[in-house]
Amino acid sequence: VPELWDALEDRRRELVERGELESRRERNQTGEVETLAVARLRELVRRAMADDAVRETVAAVTRREVDPLSAVAHVVESVTRREQA
Repeated sequence: VPELWDALEDRRRELVERGELESRRERNQTGEVETLAVARLRELVRRAMADDAVRETVAAVTRREVDPLSAVAHVVESVTRREQA
């Protein structure tokens, strides 16, 4: 067990010296923030999708009266409008 501990400490020291430990931490933290932001946005979109006007836009996509990108723009507008209020 002491040999394993020494090997782990050596590896950590190498990572610190090369700046990889900090780089890995930054990458992990960035990923965590991104994951949380996407989850928050997903919830906001789901709430917006409950709005009658947004649901009608989605239904219009199904009827091929509105293209999907226009519907997405409507959803995004609805989300941002709600967040600014």
